[in-house]
Amino acid sequence: MAESVDRVKRKLEILSLLPNEITLSLDFVSKNRFKTFQDPLVCITYLTEVPDKEIFIIIPNIFAENVVPIIHNLTQIKLICIYKTNILTDNKKDKELTEKYVKISGIFNDKQQLINTLLASLKILSAYELSYTALESLSNTASPLHCDNEEWCTTLFSSLRIDDSKNLSLKTLNKEQSRFIWFQFLVDSLRRAPSQTTDNEINNYRKMTEICRLQFKDNNQELKAIDEFEKTYTSHPPIWWYTHKMHFLRFSLNRALCSHDIGTIFQFRYFIVDLYNQLLELSSSTSVSLTTSQTVYQVQTMSYNELARLKLNTNALISMNTFISTFTSYKVALSHISEDVKFNKETILFEIEIGAILSHREPFAYIQDVSYLKQEDEMLFLMGTVFRLESIEQLVNKIWRIRLKLTENELNESQLLLVHYKREFGERVTITTLGMFWTEAGRYTRALDYYKILLNEYSSSDSVKIALYNNMVLIYEQQDKFTVAEDYYEKALKLIADRSLPSSPDPDKQPEKSDIILIQPKRKKSSSSVTYYNFGCVMFKQGNYEEAFKNFQKAFDELAKCPNTKCDTMEKADIYNNIGCIHYRRLKYDEALENFRQAYKIALKISSPLTTEYLNNILATCRIRDE
Repeated sequence: MAESVDRVKRKLEILSLLPNEITLSLDFVSKNRFKTFQDPLVCITYLTEVPDKEIFIIIPNIFAENVVPIIHNLTQIKLICIYKTNILTDNKKDKELTEKYVKISGIFNDKQQLINTLLASLKILSAYELSYTALESLSNTASPLHCDNEEWCTTLFSSLRIDDSKNLSLKTLNKEQSRFIWFQFLVDSLRRAPSQTTDNEINNYRKMTEICRLQFKDNNQELKAIDEFEKTYTSHPPIWWYTHKMHFLRFSLNRALCSHDIGTIFQFRYFIVDLYNQLLELSSSTSVSLTTSQTVYQVQTMSYNELARLKLNTNALISMNTFISTFTSYKVALSHISEDVKFNKETILFEIEIGAILSHREPFAYIQDVSYLKQEDEMLFLMGTVFRLESIEQLVNKIWRIRLKLTENELNESQLLLVHYKREFGERVTITTLGMFWTEAGRYTRALDYYKILLNEYSSSDSVKIALYNNMVLIYEQQDKFTVAEDYYEKALKLIADRSLPSSPDPDKQPEKSDIILIQPKRKKSSSSVTYYNFGCVMFKQGNYEEAFKNFQKAFDELAKCPNTKCDTMEKADIYNNIGCIHYRRLKYDEALENFRQAYKIALKISSPLTTEYLNNILATCRIRDE
């Protein structure tokens, strides 16, 4: 096993400052590469005399506080392991030491754990060195998997602890948690995105390729590959293009996904759906063979700041925001790192443990048969796959191992998390309702920016535009910008005047809390009756009861025009209730009671969940009338 070290190109040695009575069985290293010292000063002197060596050093904890600061910044020091000869030492100081000095791989009180860490680090360093040879053999026309200006690694993760979800609402999520949930909603909605009608299918991808051309405008080989894509896209499956030796598509897509730039992501939506669907088809065959646990690997670069952020989130659920390509061999994974990035960023070896998953909902698939590279045992994970972050440890200088886990537990917990927030969101998550997520989170500017992007994208679809205008009215109303809200309301009415759209029977279940309960605007509808209804709610909140009444009456009229709407519907009950609220505000309690009772009567017939709200309004009106 001593050949493990000898195969490494660089001159690596293992030094030990442990006392003689503590012996380590390092049968994987030759004797001339393992040196022991009893005097720290002698050891430090030796280190200064071998600047071209690469050193792994084992230090007893009694020396660590004084020795580590002296040797840590020496370029020859690649890995520091601290062994606790005195287990009663201050754990707080140990923690501070490991947080301050990144080359410390760990503090050990078990010799076998220390030996295992040394051996794993040697294997990784060996594979890492061999990967340089592989890079040199690459053709000049072949691009490495990652390029030097690829910045998406630093925004790869979003995290949220499942134990916190019960105490969090959409309004109280922090920025990191909001991005986690929003991205999961985005993945869900993109698969149901409305199609854009075109004469030529490739037109759906034209804006995407324009983005790729802009990002690779100075690379003739990549531009040539983009031309080939436009001419022959349907001749090959999406995975073939994603794994192409020219990385224009993979790089541009992943950069967009991890930047959360919705404008760019949206231009890639057709390809995302194609890639997603092909992976889902392939995953059905994966479940047949994956009945035992398996480990796969993937390598990326990452800034140390991003790495430090992840270290604070161990045991959290982590969302991979791109399609992630992995391999069953860590040596193959390491061969896909560009030499240009290894010196200015940390190299991360992701070790992903996949448990036996038998529920036929695996978010991954083997792709070697459809991949451009045809590499053995290559596995691709769906974007948005959620893992458990198990641990982070340094193997050698600037090479870290992050252990992730994916089992039925992670699948179940992530699903429960999303169900919790979807239930609070209160709507079916679609492209047109997704912007309201940011409204719920109090980020109105982001919500409006999102809808303006959609308005530009769906400029030829009146039904979609009416729904978007409707949601923008609600956003501006929540910001008390009633004049702007009215402008968008008028735009919606102008479109409605030219067409007749059916309404949806689903009620809004978020009542306003007050002495009487106004049933709130409906955020997921695009019918003319809903538009009038929603603007009636806006006028009511503004105190313009006359205009509110007119709009609720128009909502009644539009509802009557729809032949598929039954007489006693939830929409009709909501309108009766809200007209009752207007009479209540005008102190016309008898008229208010008449409308509240009509709403209550309908609700009883259809077993509405809002029956209690209507009854509350009846009782509140009777109370104040009789005072």
